[in-house]
Amino acid sequence: AQPLAMCGCSRPDDDTTTHVAEGLSNDLEASVDRRARKSPYPMIPVDEALRLVLSHIAELPAVELPLRDIREGQIIAADVIARENVPGYPAAVMDGYAVIAADGPGTFTVRGATTAGRATMASEEKPLQSGEVMRVATGAPIPLGANAVVMVEDTQLLESHNGEESIVRILESGRVVPGQHIRAVGHDLRKGSVVVSAGSAITAVGGEIGALAVSGHNKFLVHAMPRIAVLSTGDEVVDTLKPTSTLEYGAIRDCNRPALLAALASLGCPTFDLGVVKDDPDSLAQTMGQALTTCQGIISTGGVSMGERDWLKPVVEQRLNGKIIFGRVAMKPSKPTTFAAMPTGKFVFALPGNPVSALVAFHMFAAPAIRKLAGHLVKQGGEMAMSILRPSVLAVFEGSDIHLDRVRPEYLRAALAWDQKKFQWSVRVTDQHQQSSRVASMLHANALISLPRGTNEKPTVRSGESVTAIIIASPHFQ
Repeated sequence: AQPLAMCGCSRPDDDTTTHVAEGLSNDLEASVDRRARKSPYPMIPVDEALRLVLSHIAELPAVELPLRDIREGQIIAADVIARENVPGYPAAVMDGYAVIAADGPGTFTVRGATTAGRATMASEEKPLQSGEVMRVATGAPIPLGANAVVMVEDTQLLESHNGEESIVRILESGRVVPGQHIRAVGHDLRKGSVVVSAGSAITAVGGEIGALAVSGHNKFLVHAMPRIAVLSTGDEVVDTLKPTSTLEYGAIRDCNRPALLAALASLGCPTFDLGVVKDDPDSLAQTMGQALTTCQGIISTGGVSMGERDWLKPVVEQRLNGKIIFGRVAMKPSKPTTFAAMPTGKFVFALPGNPVSALVAFHMFAAPAIRKLAGHLVKQGGEMAMSILRPSVLAVFEGSDIHLDRVRPEYLRAALAWDQKKFQWSVRVTDQHQQSSRVASMLHANALISLPRGTNEKPTVRSGESVTAIIIASPHFQ
């Protein structure tokens, strides 16, 4: 079996143990010959990085929204209590005839009809008498005096007059008992009961919206969704969301920003597209500063490593008064991932420029932060919290053996599926080429295989072994 072509991050990791930062980022006013030759930011473990992110994130305050403005991904902030019974009257479950069950099968006079939305108030009715039936439609109120419904299929029309039914026979198959084919008052929803509980997520299935719609309320308390600004950086980066022609030598097309905007949309998150910003500290500071006045946070890509024009960290620290919580993470790919706490509770995720590195870092850190901001942890905590913010499963690895990196844990792009015959999760890499620059390795990926650092005792992962698969999109079923 051919080995996987791995990340391609070749910078030596000579400082994998935690150490005290040697200073701030490169001085924006200093010449290139004075730039740091070694990162001042400790390289911290993945779990510690996520803990730090979540410790600086709190769910947004609840807002009151009309039903039409509630979107998929939002979280209900307070129990929704039913204001009325559903149904508010005894309702027919079938099209047929309202009857007195004790009458049994036989011949009956048809006394008019009651249909949904065109019924007479019970107080205005003459009760149904023995020997009479009344036509009813599904959902229509049951007339006073009736206590069951016979399906139209269990009847035979005997006489009609001027297009109206007058005499019907109820067949033996239409014998019913009291209450049959009737929904009692409050059968679906009892007044005063909890319709949707706090912490419930609005899904695309439609069930939550439907339940809210019948609750009797017009507005609902939900957690606000954070508005996130997205930008790519780099003099060489060409904006692919604008018409472009042939690339000039040394230029690359921007795939990071479109991909991140799509990933944020899948979380139900409103976004602000900041475009591509050139490698210029003034432009970066102005663009990011303005975005922070209207957005909860910023996700940027590029400009966070050791290059002479990597300005993100110094701009955040020296121009925007941010505090970099961490500037490197012991992981492969995405080592330069940076998280900064900004004034007034805002934040910046400065992600690496390689496309795969950016997306892996997004799903490992930014997506869990956004879920917490959006209230996904209401009524949850402890181990349950992580299963909500960054869900994972144990899966059986299928494919060629993987040689484990001896320095950093690695996160491979993979396809996760539930095997219904074997009754287990299975996972395989999406692409044998797993370089951090190769965005094609994200094609069809719905999981990240979390691989530990290799040791002499455990140098490889072999087909058939159990691995942790971090879920980043809906799994497949096979």
